[in-house]
Amino acid sequence: FEMEYKVILFYRYVAIDQPEVLENSLRAKCEELSLLGRILLATEGINETGKHLTAEEFHRGLDDPNCVLLDIRNHFEYDIGHFENAVNIGTYTYAETFDKLDSLLSIPPATTQAPTEPEPPVPADKKIFMYCTGGVRCEKASAYLRNRGFENVYHLQGGIHRYLQAYPDGGKFEGKNFVFDSRVAMGPDGEVAGTAATTTNATKVVGHCIDCNCNFDRYSGNIVCTVCRQPVLVCDECVRSNPFPNEYYCIRHRDLKGIYLTILDNKSIEELRHQRDALRQLLDLSLALANEKKSEKIRLRIERSRRRHEQEMNKRQRTEASVTEESNAVEEQEARVSIDEDPRDDVDAEDATNDQAALSLINEGKHRRKTIRKQIDRLNEKIDVLESLHARKLLEEPVLPNPKARCGYGFWES
Repeated sequence: FEMEYKVILFYRYVAIDQPEVLENSLRAKCEELSLLGRILLATEGINETGKHLTAEEFHRGLDDPNCVLLDIRNHFEYDIGHFENAVNIGTYTYAETFDKLDSLLSIPPATTQAPTEPEPPVPADKKIFMYCTGGVRCEKASAYLRNRGFENVYHLQGGIHRYLQAYPDGGKFEGKNFVFDSRVAMGPDGEVAGTAATTTNATKVVGHCIDCNCNFDRYSGNIVCTVCRQPVLVCDECVRSNPFPNEYYCIRHRDLKGIYLTILDNKSIEELRHQRDALRQLLDLSLALANEKKSEKIRLRIERSRRRHEQEMNKRQRTEASVTEESNAVEEQEARVSIDEDPRDDVDAEDATNDQAALSLINEGKHRRKTIRKQIDRLNEKIDVLESLHARKLLEEPVLPNPKARCGYGFWES
């Protein structure tokens, strides 16, 4: 007997003063209706979201050459399915979304100084289309972009889930829709991936094995990154031939393969020491790179300050110059300077974006170093335990006399 069930997706952003009161009433209603799942409540409200597009409107809008299409999901979701020509913003967690959007669209970092209302680096008439699984993440992302000066922001109402209901053949979506439940990935018209009878865009394999690069798009709960626990695409053959059984690594942590292991019980002291020493070397390298990035960040700020000072001085000198017979010569000189000067001199946004990118790399490095330090501590504890056991074993073993060893004036007899 196989029980049929329905999956309900819903969300609404409104300000809630007392979430705990609403929680009780929602819990009672769910129990009354025998509903299973998770409902997230928060006090936050949200304003000025992007324009909602139906599946049909979104489908037609993708033909507009004046639009940029953003996938507001994590990289592992994008890897097994996405819209044609969509830009993968490259996040590993949702918390990275806004920094990634700033970097991708060249938005200067937010400042506490009085706003000067600069023009957005992306042309104001450019349309920004975005989508996610069910639409929730796009609500925040579109509101964020509107608050940062982008007016033409649109997102797919109901997300990929609603789009595939409207276009059972997949439409302009290629691959499978990653979902956060036991189904893992869904094909057209709500079918579990792999059960479709015909090949369409939504059943097309767009993913690749991270080891051998063969076409593969089947995630497994048992195959996740050893370091960050993100799902990893590893084909059956590569699982069988893995030199480190049950240990897998995402693209961010490929350099830790073989030296950052979850299973340590079957390792010798020598192997554990090798892992620890290799991780220490990576940690030292990461610290050196972080210092270089910090130095570069400081250099960029100093250089930007110098350029601004020179621009202000040049502007003051031009203003004080008398508009006489020298005006033509001054204009000619300015024309020559505009050709010879560094084009970045008048683009503060680019320097600011460089600062933002450097800061992002430094922050990512901090998290990485923290992870490596925890593993080194874990290895040290394991090594200490094994060394202690080894020392105790030596003390407990009886020491047999050497028949040739000298004792006093004579020798031990056998």
